[in-house]
Amino acid sequence: MNLKPKLIFLLKLAFWAALIYFCIAFLIPKWRELRLTERLTALHPGWLLAAGLGFLAHYLYHFSLWALLIRRLGSRSPLKLLFRAYSLSLLPKYIPGKVAAAGVRARLALQADVAGTDVSASLIWETLFIVGSAALLGLLGLFGNSLEPLHEAARLLVLALVIGCTGFVTLAVAGILDRRWTRWIGLPQLRRQPRWILGFLLLYGATWLTYGVGHFLLANAVMPLPPVMFLPLSVALAVSWSVGFVSFIAPAGLGVREGVLYLFVVPVLGPGQALLFVTLSRVIAFAVEALLTFVWATIWLLDRAGGARAKSPEDHDA
Repeated sequence: MNLKPKLIFLLKLAFWAALIYFCIAFLIPKWRELRLTERLTALHPGWLLAAGLGFLAHYLYHFSLWALLIRRLGSRSPLKLLFRAYSLSLLPKYIPGKVAAAGVRARLALQADVAGTDVSASLIWETLFIVGSAALLGLLGLFGNSLEPLHEAARLLVLALVIGCTGFVTLAVAGILDRRWTRWIGLPQLRRQPRWILGFLLLYGATWLTYGVGHFLLANAVMPLPPVMFLPLSVALAVSWSVGFVSFIAPAGLGVREGVLYLFVVPVLGPGQALLFVTLSRVIAFAVEALLTFVWATIWLLDRAGGARAKSPEDHDA
């Protein structure tokens, strides 16, 4: 009898129970105690709009990197169809489990004539580049003074992420990982192309800076922050995203990512502003993901309408 599905179900159930309890016992009372609703209505709309545009730029940059990765792996699918696969996979990640979002993107990428091996390899390499670049950014922060304003526990999380990624890379390069898995993503061939790997690692590392711009603008909507806080905030986002990603029972890292980000920024923003900041971070991210989904729906409707108009003269002649 396979107990794994039942165990996963129980873990998910425990997660949702803990999340609901946290909201009822801590989040809602704290929100009322700090009168965050009044602070929310007092936020400057210009900063919020700028933050939303920063988030949108981050998602578009992230999409362009995935499309470039698909191209580098050998597929030449139309950019519009790749955008469909990317945009329609954003909201399914809020379904419990990690399969829905990746499954939707993979299925739509296959429909766009991307080879199956290229689809799977792109998703795996994207994850490796994102988490690896987060560890690299955290490592740079550890050796500088940029993490000094952050909580001690946050610095330990950065160190744990760096050690974990270093161990994984060591196992992969040494060939200790399963050979079929490394052959599946093209690792033996890519060992001979270190510039290719390094280039994408740096490009994906820039995603944390684009994400940091949006969040820095959002933080200034909550309270003024000096420019020197941009790098610590970018490190906080990179690590909180990575921790949320590896928390498999949390859909889209919901709750986990916000908790880690709160731990990072609370020494700088204070409890009330930090709670407002992490809440708005998730809300704006969800709004941008919904917007990109709506954009593709609009493109699809316009294509349908254009196709119907193109067919109408032929139907009339017939």
